[in-house]
Amino acid sequence: DVVVAGRYAYVMADGLKVLDLDDPTDPTHVGQYAVAAESLDLAGDVVYVAGNSVTALSVADPTNPSFVGTAALPPGGSASDIAVYGGHAYVSTPFDGLHVFDVDDPQLPVWLGTAPPPGDRPNERWDAVAAIEEHAIVATIDHGIRIVDATNPADPTETAVVDAPGWTLSGSVSGGILVTANYERGIRTVDVSDPATPEELAVLDLGWWVEAVDADGSLAVAVGLSFAVVDISDPSDPLVVGETPMWEVQGMAVELVGDLAYIADPVTGLRILDISDPTDPTEVGALDFMGDFWEYLDVEGALLVLQGSTIEVIDVANPLAPARLSTINQPTGRRGVALLGSALFTVFGGWLRAFDLRDTASPVEVNADLSARNL
Repeated sequence: DVVVAGRYAYVMADGLKVLDLDDPTDPTHVGQYAVAAESLDLAGDVVYVAGNSVTALSVADPTNPSFVGTAALPPGGSASDIAVYGGHAYVSTPFDGLHVFDVDDPQLPVWLGTAPPPGDRPNERWDAVAAIEEHAIVATIDHGIRIVDATNPADPTETAVVDAPGWTLSGSVSGGILVTANYERGIRTVDVSDPATPEELAVLDLGWWVEAVDADGSLAVAVGLSFAVVDISDPSDPLVVGETPMWEVQGMAVELVGDLAYIADPVTGLRILDISDPTDPTEVGALDFMGDFWEYLDVEGALLVLQGSTIEVIDVANPLAPARLSTINQPTGRRGVALLGSALFTVFGGWLRAFDLRDTASPVEVNADLSARNL
């Protein structure tokens, strides 16, 4: 876990580590504290770390973190995440639900209450938590989003659920509307304009498994065993307005840029479709894959990257004739790619790597000792 405040990053990595980011190109390890925990949050100059207990550490001097106080979770509890807000710490646990602690006095954290998983789902995993205005928003495996009202922290109560119809594989937000790819259950639209009260609006079964979506304005595109353009101008009634024949275009990832949909097709490679007429998506460019099929892509300006067993850097300035610029070899266990200007970030397994693409023909790994960091 990691939290950044000012010039310092506080990282849970075999204990608490403090990094000075004054020079972002050269993060410097300046402090540490041995503690058995995996997640943390920061309130003022106190870091709260959570494992089998909640422990407060003073970072008033970031070079010398010091113990302030601790309180154990109920027997058998083990934290998956912690969020601190307004004198309370909200701790999600894999199978015990959400615990609330009073941390108004960090020297004496006090357990107040628990919101357990629903009775019909006693083994539901609660894996991440965020806090806002006395509410905790919890992400669960398989069962979507739960919102817990902790206005009375001794009796935290679930107040809202946005259940997931099947596996949620990807999502995209446009104008306060979240569109998700839900595999065999198609796509769904969720109003997240007020994130404290998300509201599912519609589920649209496309008749085939959906792997990825992207949305822009009033349109969304979906790929999986086929490709579809969906009108989301009325998100409560999304409508398919254009579709390719079954199996003709397949996809593991998609990005919509203007009128062009860039698709990582596991069968043929890169596909570029023009949806300027949404009722008639038309392929305008393509590039065969090399080696293993690509599962992830990202587009930034005239550059596109595709990730499979290798990362391919592609020039898409002319989408009618995409051209391969370079290849980056990488270990297996890929997890995704992101372009930011001339910087490329990739995750494989639990490792982060960063590359400089200013010379697109010869990508250079940036500070390999720091970028190849086990997260």
